Amino acid sequence: MVATIEARMTSKRLPGKVMLPIKDKITVTEYLLKNIRNSKYLSKIIIATTTNPTDDILIRLADEYHICHFRGSEHNVLKRVTDAHDIASSELAVLLTADNPFVTANLIDQAIDCYINNNVEFVTNSGRNRLYPDGVDVIALNPHLLKWSLSNASDPTHFEHVCAMIYSNDQIRKYFFNSSDPQEWAPDISITVDTPEQYERAKILAQNLPLNYSVRDLISTWRKLEEQNAWI
Repeated sequence: MVATIEARMTSKRLPGKVMLPIKDKITVTEYLLKNIRNSKYLSKIIIATTTNPTDDILIRLADEYHICHFRGSEHNVLKRVTDAHDIASSELAVLLTADNPFVTANLIDQAIDCYINNNVEFVTNSGRNRLYPDGVDVIALNPHLLKWSLSNASDPTHFEHVCAMIYSNDQIRKYFFNSSDPQEWAPDISITVDTPEQYERAKILAQNLPLNYSVRDLISTWRKLEEQNAWI
């Protein structure tokens, strides 16, 4: 089972965000890699980046961590991710983004368990009636959906957002999973890294999290920092 991490250095709102330090000298992308490497299912991780020379740094990171990389279109993200999974001959594709560094291995394994145990083609903990915080998003899907999307895409948003067509198609068998533990419910929290303000919060959060943290740890730490006005 193969995971792709979408990553590029040319973000408009926060350029270079995926390689900014988030804890000590560990960068945002490295933080995600360290979090997910203990997944019981993943056999391969691919950094899916672009042919832009500014993304050479991500290739060096992939080499340093002895993981795979794929270089494709900067703006046609759908094709980039589809081609990466096609070349890897993925039987099940896990989709991650580098600007969501707080995803845990356990969340990935939950998504894959849901995929295995239910007669579905697409699993996620985001979107419809989500209870998890925004920014721990995981998608597990049958790779044929990526090829179908690429073959039928027409609107610019289809190429920019990999699963846009899948979400809007009611014929696709989808499973939206949530935790049964109320202490893991926090849809009001956003811990993605997309703006300078979010990046500063992510740094504070990462510095205060324990090793091998859970989603419960993530939420409780956020709440404590919020009570302490740590974001100011």
